[in-house]
Amino acid sequence: MATMENRNKIIISLLIYQALTVKEIAALVIQDINLVKGEIFIKGSQEATSKSPKSRTLPLHAKQVLLIDNYLKQDRGRLLKYNKETLEKDYFILGQYGENINPHIISKAINEHRSKADRIPPKKIRQSVIANLLKKEQDTRIVQEFSGHRNTATTVQYKQTEFEALQQAIKQYHPIR
Repeated sequence: MATMENRNKIIISLLIYQALTVKEIAALVIQDINLVKGEIFIKGSQEATSKSPKSRTLPLHAKQVLLIDNYLKQDRGRLLKYNKETLEKDYFILGQYGENINPHIISKAINEHRSKADRIPPKKIRQSVIANLLKKEQDTRIVQEFSGHRNTATTVQYKQTEFEALQQAIKQYHPIR
């Protein structure tokens, strides 16, 4: 079904380009997306622990704007036909019967056509995006804001140490394998 495929592409794009958690994706409502400005608002967690994400507004990539626009105009309406409930009509990402998607279903959706060995947990995608941003970005606070971390220490945990990089190089280039 193309509708579900398009929805899954949006989920994957939100994991890759905005490094969202599955809870953040499941909590998105239509009002959080501003296609005119090319932005998406992410609501922070109500809990005030150091690991709970803060609210933030992130830019959408051009590819996402078109994908989201098509989903909102066509695919989402098709999914809502299966749901007689009016309570859940504001949720952005819907399940196959027009219901609010469960965060646990997101992992299943993005790994649908992958073998067991090739499956990727959404958390690993987020971690990779943040680690790559830290490699490129000199200012840790920018990455902290992007990822929604409340404390800089949480963001710094994603930095690969030079020791880890050295271990990788040894594994890759050592003559005795």
